[in-house]
Amino acid sequence: MSIIDDDPLNLRLLKHFLGHTNYRLSLFTCGEHFLSSVRDFTPDVVLLDVQMPGIDGYEVCRRLKTDPVTRDIPVIFLSGLSCDHEIAAAFDAGADDYVTKPVRQKELLARMEIQIGLHVAQRRFAEKHARLKELEDCRDTLVHMVAHDMRALLQGLLGHLQLIEQDASDNLNSDDQESLTQAIGATQLLSRLVSEMIDVNRFENQKMPITLLPTDVRPLLEGVRASFTDAQCGHTIEIKMPATCPRILADPLLLDRTVLNLIDNARKYSPRGSVITVSVESDCADVMIGVQDQGAGIPDSQSACVFKKYGVCQRESASRNMSSGLGLAFCKLAVEQQGGSIGFVNLNGEGCQFWFKLPAAPDN
Repeated sequence: MSIIDDDPLNLRLLKHFLGHTNYRLSLFTCGEHFLSSVRDFTPDVVLLDVQMPGIDGYEVCRRLKTDPVTRDIPVIFLSGLSCDHEIAAAFDAGADDYVTKPVRQKELLARMEIQIGLHVAQRRFAEKHARLKELEDCRDTLVHMVAHDMRALLQGLLGHLQLIEQDASDNLNSDDQESLTQAIGATQLLSRLVSEMIDVNRFENQKMPITLLPTDVRPLLEGVRASFTDAQCGHTIEIKMPATCPRILADPLLLDRTVLNLIDNARKYSPRGSVITVSVESDCADVMIGVQDQGAGIPDSQSACVFKKYGVCQRESASRNMSSGLGLAFCKLAVEQQGGSIGFVNLNGEGCQFWFKLPAAPDN
């Protein structure tokens, strides 16, 4: 424990108060001397006077609290100044507590024990948080490695299935052809989920390559729509956009995957055979793309989990509520990394619309 007070009588009194405790005391009569040596012993608590020659207690406290090595040390001011202005100034400087003189022994000991207890608890919490972060990093690394291997195997499996479809489909009966189609679709879906797992991790670690280019919206949306065959989709995908629309400044691959994920999300929560509407609006600065389903909307109680990694909302209208909780998380990370924003709105019984905005590309 360190005590800083320019009055020797006060130092002797505090030493007497605390002499029977287990604290090792270090006494200082000026703030400069204390600050020059505090890194050598790191006290459990600092008892600090306000008015001292040289730098005052406020400045001593500010320097302690701005130094990463000493900022967590509890500081208790001991001062004869008791007006609100002085007490507020102490807390503005970073004080953890304030005791007015004359000091009462039991009160001082109680306040010290509280601050030291809080300091110990905060340190243990920080250690546990660091350990949890280390374990989380190990988990993410393991998942990333497994996902990479899975993606390679799935790509090989998909290639073989497509070769069978190409070379042997004429020799298969209708049931076998349907099974093959379902197997190809399931493999493609699983491959995409694995890719999303890898890419969400890359986004979170700032390792996702992004190339922003002026991108035409209409051909991109038409291409995404064409990727959903009638057999796979089970819905009509309708595109609504003005005759003229500015290009988006975006990464075309990420933009394509974002729209694809939002349409796939709409499929899960729309009655089979219903219309999924992809709309486009623009102004001078931004282009907004919305994807509307025909489901029951997202309950308010679950709105917070919509874009969270591995967060899955339970919606009443879900006909195939199989979700990894990664598709919308990917969309949010992809849109925000391109300088845009994303959200959703319930449409009062007419479904739910997910939307995102990205900057319009400059004319030149």
